[in-house]
Amino acid sequence: MSPPRKPQIPPPAKRRIPRPPKLAVPPPPKRRFPPPPPKSKPISSDRLQRMAEAPIARQAPAVSSTVTLTFTVTLRRSRAEQLAARAIREGKTLADVVRERLESRTSS
Repeated sequence: MSPPRKPQIPPPAKRRIPRPPKLAVPPPPKRRFPPPPPKSKPISSDRLQRMAEAPIARQAPAVSSTVTLTFTVTLRRSRAEQLAARAIREGKTLADVVRERLESRTSS
């Protein structure tokens, strides 16, 4: 005799879990950036020339064609060493070498 069969139980049906309703979430607020600066009008060449002459006129007498400007220049060490070596080779001061470079690159 064969052993009695166990009754087969069907697998449980898959239950669908209901999703919660979507909540009405307001969109994130828009970021408000400051308005762009107003576009400036191009400066006329006459006005630009007058603007450039004004600070120089305060420093130098009107009869001289040269002025003395004092300022600090920040350079890479290697470039500063090259300029200093050139000044020593040519027997000039570092200021003379820099002045020559600036005057040679000036268009007007």
